[in-house]
Amino acid sequence: MFAAASATARPAAEPSEAARHGRPGDPGRRITRRRRELGLSVAEVAQRAGMTPGFLDWVETRPAELAPGELARLAAALGTTRRELLGGDRAPR
Repeated sequence: MFAAASATARPAAEPSEAARHGRPGDPGRRITRRRRELGLSVAEVAQRAGMTPGFLDWVETRPAELAPGELARLAAALGTTRRELLGGDRAPR
């Protein structure tokens, strides 16, 4: 027989901001999409943004919380806005 689940089980931890927004439209995927639209490599965008290609790859492939300065540098490197990379330029429904 199986024992009943304990009533003292710990509740799940609150997800981080990045985890809550780590969906198909998260900033990393928007960065990847914009980079590809421009026909740029990870290395080219990283150089323009003053960061390493490894860091940019990490940002593109994982839900990441970027510092405002990092986001601004990426937006400038991609010819877009921080708001667009965060998904804020979409029309309200």
